[in-house]
Amino acid sequence: MFSRLSFKALLVSALFGASSLSLAALQMETIAEGLDTPWSVAELPDGGFLVTERPGSIKRVAPSGEMTAVTGVPEVFAKRQGGLFDVVLHPNFAANNTVFLAYAAGSEDSLF
Repeated sequence: MFSRLSFKALLVSALFGASSLSLAALQMETIAEGLDTPWSVAELPDGGFLVTERPGSIKRVAPSGEMTAVTGVPEVFAKRQGGLFDVVLHPNFAANNTVFLAYAAGSEDSLF
């Protein structure tokens, strides 16, 4: 389950401490289900999200909740501690559609 406020609440709690956050004032809204180990979220200018899944997929979650797979994702080494991790939008994303990804590459035979 992925909800809009869970990440924001976690961030607010981490920055300001749980004592200044009234959990009773928060409402949770599920906007996507069925993700495979969601790892990172980037909010899009249209109110949607890009969500990385550790095994190597990225899903675009529209404001309506509709999910579509993003193509062109690099090959990811998703074993042991590897996988597809962070997604960050370029500061001028609205004009250039550039995203940055953090992921593990390699194979079982790679040296660490």
